Amino acid sequence: MKKLQIIICSAIILIAISCNQSERYTEEDNKEKASSYEEQVSSDLGFDSITSTKRKIIHTADVSFKVKNVLTAITQLEDLTKSLGGAATTSNMYNEQQDYTTLPYSKDSLKEVISFKATAQLTLRVPTAYRDSIIKVLPAMAIYLEHRNISQSDASFGYLSNKIKTAANKTYADKINAKTKNGEEAILAQERNEANIDKIVDNYKIDDDVAFATIKLDIYEPAQTVTAIIANTKAAAQISFGKSLLVALSGGWYIMQKAIALFVMLWPLWLLIILIVLTRKTAFYQKLKIMIKGDGAMIKV
Repeated sequence: MKKLQIIICSAIILIAISCNQSERYTEEDNKEKASSYEEQVSSDLGFDSITSTKRKIIHTADVSFKVKNVLTAITQLEDLTKSLGGAATTSNMYNEQQDYTTLPYSKDSLKEVISFKATAQLTLRVPTAYRDSIIKVLPAMAIYLEHRNISQSDASFGYLSNKIKTAANKTYADKINAKTKNGEEAILAQERNEANIDKIVDNYKIDDDVAFATIKLDIYEPAQTVTAIIANTKAAAQISFGKSLLVALSGGWYIMQKAIALFVMLWPLWLLIILIVLTRKTAFYQKLKIMIKGDGAMIKV
C-alpha cells in the first residue's frame, strides 16, 4: 500500500509540474492533492485488496471441443447465451470437405461419395457473473475436450492511468482557456482535449469488457460420409445409333447444300466453258481448223 501511495503521489506531482511550469504548486498542495486522490483511487478501484470486486478484472475463455452434431451444439449455446442476457457476436459454421469420389453405378448414373467435417467458431459475450454458467455446460455437450483456457486480466492500472492523464489534461486545458492564449497554446490545449476523449473512451471499453466476459469456442464434429446417386453426364450426352444415322444424314445434306451453293456461285466459270464448247462446234471454227491444217501441210512439203 505504501508503494502505491508513493507511485500515485509521484505521478501527480510530475503531471502538475509539467502542465504549467510558470505556475508551480507548493509542496503541501501537491501532497494534499495526491493524498486525497490516492484515497479516492484506493476506494474506487480496490487497490487495498487483490481480491476486491472493485478491481477492473476482464474475464475471457477459450475452449475447443468435439461434439456429435455441431449445428445442435451452437443452437443450444446461442439460446443459452441469449437467456443469460448475452449475445453471440460471432457465429460461423462451415463444412470442410476431406474427400470426394464418384464411382460407376449404372449405365447412365454414378455413385457420389463425399467425406466432410463440420466445424464452427463462436464468440459469446455474457454478463461476467454468468461466465461459469456457460463453461460448465460444455463438458456435457462434448465427446472430446481438446483444450480449455480461462484467464483473468487486471485492467485497473490502465484504468487509473487514463483517469490521471484525463485529470491532468483537463487542468492544463482549463488554465489555457482561463488566460489569453497564443496559437501554439491553443493547439496544445485542443490536443489535450482530444486525448481526454480517447482516454474516456478507453475506460468505457474497459468497463464494457469487465461487465461482459468474452468466450471463444471452437467446435467440430467427427468426419461424416454421405452418398448419393447422380446422373452420369457423359453417358447422358451420348446418342443412340439411330440418332447417329439421322445426324449423319443431316450432316451429309448440309454438305450437299453447301456444294450446290458453291456450284451456283461459280456460274461465270461454267458459262465460259459452255461458250468455249459451243464455239468449237460452229462451222466457222471447223473451216478455220481445216485451213490451219492445209497451211501446215503446204509448209511441211
